[in-house]
Amino acid sequence: MSSDFSVCVVDDDRPNLNMIRAMLETMNIKDIRCYSDAVHAWSDIQVTAPDFIISDWNMEPVSGIELLRQVRSDRSLCATPFVMVTANTSEDYWKQAIEAGVSEFLFKPFPLAMFRDTISDVCAHLSISEASGYEQRVRGSSGCVDWRASERQMDPAASINFAPARCDKVIRHSFRRIRRGVLESNNH
Repeated sequence: MSSDFSVCVVDDDRPNLNMIRAMLETMNIKDIRCYSDAVHAWSDIQVTAPDFIISDWNMEPVSGIELLRQVRSDRSLCATPFVMVTANTSEDYWKQAIEAGVSEFLFKPFPLAMFRDTISDVCAHLSISEASGYEQRVRGSSGCVDWRASERQMDPAASINFAPARCDKVIRHSFRRIRRGVLESNNH
């Protein structure tokens, strides 16, 4: 794993924040900025433009889904991969996050191996984007990457799966079914 990536981690639970930082450090990622709330994280994200963001969903006063929407609505940041961390596996949560443009999910509690796989996928996507110009192919009229369309338009030879592939089969199947439904309804 390259240490060249910069990561913004947002979680209002200090032990979770420290755990994610430690996991990133084991992957040789050195540029890690941690925040206990989305308000301060958003201020930094606008200035530093990290390579990717990892955020808990349930936070106050600004939730992770609200932070995701802010990132996707900002022209200079909208292509930033965003990993949502949540303990909630309800379909409504997934639909909201997919609609908002989430790149990947991590479901609590997650083991180190699942975390590494997820972050490796995000980093591989970043490397592929830079090498292939993929990002330019999936930009919408706003100039931002349409994460909902990215799965449909990505070159199959460079395919990265932005579904929770390391979750158990039932959760993985449900997520893919929901994502397909959301993507199809957006096309009509």
